[in-house]
Amino acid sequence: MSAPPHDITSDLTIANCVVPTITSAGSYSFTSINHPNALVGGLGTEITGINDNGQIVGHYQASGPTNRGFIYNGETFTPIDFPGAVATLPYGINDSGIVVGTYNAGGGTPHGFTYNGSSYTPFNLPAADSTWLYDINNSDHVVGTYADATGYHGFYIDGSSLNKLNYPGRPIASSFTILLGLNNNNEGSGIYADTTGIIHGFRYDGSVFTDIFFPEAIETTVLRISDNGMLTGRYEDISTKRHGFLFDGTSRHTRFDYPGAGESWVVAINERGDLVGVYIDGSGTYHGYLARKFPWPAFYPAIIRKK
Repeated sequence: MSAPPHDITSDLTIANCVVPTITSAGSYSFTSINHPNALVGGLGTEITGINDNGQIVGHYQASGPTNRGFIYNGETFTPIDFPGAVATLPYGINDSGIVVGTYNAGGGTPHGFTYNGSSYTPFNLPAADSTWLYDINNSDHVVGTYADATGYHGFYIDGSSLNKLNYPGRPIASSFTILLGLNNNNEGSGIYADTTGIIHGFRYDGSVFTDIFFPEAIETTVLRISDNGMLTGRYEDISTKRHGFLFDGTSRHTRFDYPGAGESWVVAINERGDLVGVYIDGSGTYHGYLARKFPWPAFYPAIIRKK
């Protein structure tokens, strides 16, 4: 892969910060997801993505300790382990079942990868010290982050075009912009650090960055964006407790907490409205979850509806 043709940062503009109206989550059915080989305590099981077919990706902390990846279809965990890696962390999956993520071959350096169901392909951005792949859409466009001597930068690959993304107008942001999500309209989501080092979320529509910051928060992380523009993520309140949220991109902002959890957040939402995320129990163990709102639409597959 050739070097990026240009840095598109200079082509970007910034929209005003969106200050949302806070509402509470409606009635959902929650299912805890725990890999059977996950260690009790610590990182346990983390869910990192879901596609419109209901396939879920994530990773769990195994003995070692190390991290192992998986795809979960509601009944079976299928392993995702990059060959020879000491740790594999899948982050995103599209409707074709192509998975993107990051692996560590043992030297401590993260490398990106794609997995098509039968073979793994490593991905390292040219001249980068480290590379993370975070999401993939149905056109096989991908987003991620790379690290170099100046810090952390987002990138977006549209076919053969490789573009850097740095949140503009913030000096420190040129060294801390993380691109985490991508929908099928090629709209992105992620985080940046402001001039004081506070983490903000953002939405990127291809030309404009919109700052996203929960009004009760001391920090806000936008993890993913759905095709209809719904943003999912987490924020920290003044006590540093983490909460999940849904945000429609204009004014409706919904706090979303896993029932009874010490902390939780929303990672992603698919076009059916299924939510996946992470919660932390009283012992500090991480668990994944799936949340669905009743009644089920008639088009849900039987394996989904019976859960």
